[in-house]
Order: sequence, then C-alpha cells, then structure tokens
Amino acid sequence: MKFQKILIIYNPTAGWRRRRKLNGFVNLLRSSGCSVSVLETTARGDAEQFAMNCADMKIDCVVAAGGDGTINEIMNGLACHDINKQIPLAILPLGTANVFAFEIGLNLSIKKCADVVRSGCLKKVHLGTVDNRLFIQMAGVGFDAQVVSDVSPPLKRRFGKLAYVWKTLVGFFRYRLPTYTVSIDGIIHGAASVVVANGHFYGGKFVCAPQASVFEDDLKVCIFKSQGGWNAFRYALGLVRGRLPYYPDVEVISGKYLEIDGDINQPAQADGDIVANLPLSIEAGSATIKVLLPA
Repeated sequence: MKFQKILIIYNPTAGWRRRRKLNGFVNLLRSSGCSVSVLETTARGDAEQFAMNCADMKIDCVVAAGGDGTINEIMNGLACHDINKQIPLAILPLGTANVFAFEIGLNLSIKKCADVVRSGCLKKVHLGTVDNRLFIQMAGVGFDAQVVSDVSPPLKRRFGKLAYVWKTLVGFFRYRLPTYTVSIDGIIHGAASVVVANGHFYGGKFVCAPQASVFEDDLKVCIFKSQGGWNAFRYALGLVRGRLPYYPDVEVISGKYLEIDGDINQPAQADGDIVANLPLSIEAGSATIKVLLPA
C-alpha cells in the first residue's frame, strides 16, 4: 500500500539521538517520493489534538514518532473519526519501552519502519477504555500504577527505563497498598493488584497474559491475589522469567466490562501514563483504529 502524503507527529522529549533517528526516517520516506511533514508536540495533549485535526489536512497516513504515551494520544485523536474515514496509523518507536511496536511485530530499525509505511498491510486494532480514555496495550491498578505515578517526567527523561526499575525496587519496601474489588462481567473478585491486558506484551517484551491480542475485542484481566512487598517482588521476578501466568496466586480472566473499586483516588495507569483514579470502569472493544503492520 502506497501513501503519498504523510504526517509525522513527533515527541521531541525523546532527545537528540532519537531526533537523528527521526531525520533518517524522514529522508528515507522522501527519497521514495513521499511528501512528509512533521509536527512536534510541546505539551501533553498536543499529539491527540494534532491527530484529531489531521482529517482536514488531506493526509494519507499518520506516523506516531515517540513512545507508548505518544501513540496513546494519537490513537485517541484518530479514533474519534468514523472507521471508514479514519487515517491509518504507522509507528516509529522512539520511546522507553515501545511495547505496542513489539506487539505488532515491528522492527525498531528506521529502514524497516519506513518499509512498513511504504508497503505495509492495514489491520484493525481493538482498543479498550478506562472511563472515557482509550488505551491500546494495557491498563493497571495497584503496584504498577503506583510506580508509574511515582516516575516524574524529568526522572523519566533523564534515566529512561532505569527510572522505572528504581521506583519498582523502592516500592517493594515502601508501598502499602489497599486491596481492590474487581467486577468482571458481573462476577466479583478480590485483588492486591490488577493488570488489564489488551495485548500480550507488558513493559517491553514481558508477558502477563499470553492469550491477549489487540486484534480481538476482549480483555485479559490479570488478578494478583497476594499483598505485600515480598509478593510484589515474586510477581516481578515471575514476569521477567516468563512464569507469571502460571503462579497459583495469579488468575487471568477474559472479560469485556470491568468495574474496579478500592480506596478513593488510587491511581490507574493506561499505556504507561496515569489516566484516572478509583473508582473506575474499563471496557473492551469500544473503538477501533487502522494500523499499518509489517507485510
């Protein structure tokens, strides 16, 4: 599939090395005859607004150049348009974890990413919703949401993945989190933490829910049943070792509609950003977007 007019929405907080990668990507597209324009974000929400407005710009394809948070904003903007009028989304992964890029099998080299824009295949991706906010990969309440909440933007820019590693290690000793009540399609469960997977990758190439897929319209809900720092450490170790779904105190349940309650104002994250506070609802398949995948 050939696209002539391409808009790149770029998050410049990625740093000068990633800007050099962006420039190489732009040159590859232009050398193949594409018309390429770049819009840079300056504040949170810019990428979503740019994506909402691009329907009036006669664009053939939008490229998200950034991390999972940038992709989240852009797909929230694109999804507000009717599916028949939606502009396809392509990815240039420039973020900390690049989870969605791994999910769709995207090679991180700029040449491979440019090849996807020039000759990739379109596929419909199903999105989840946390309250009124769409997410593409995963959402969470409990330990992981607290870590995300504690990693400030300056800390993330300076240390990248190490910022999350550090806050996770600190959290094993410091966090005293409440329990949560989770209703999954009307059935009540208790949980120490919850991860709601739309795709099967989490935090990079780690797997919480092997059966989850962004191409299906349901969610896989990971219920972590044991509290405390030691159990949080066990879960983290299981995630790294690829054994987490097989722990006896971890349950993975398919569902389409969830309600999560607990201590009021506990944070919830989606695609690596804090998007809501308890109590909240999460719904599967409430919107779709068209995404370019490797051929």
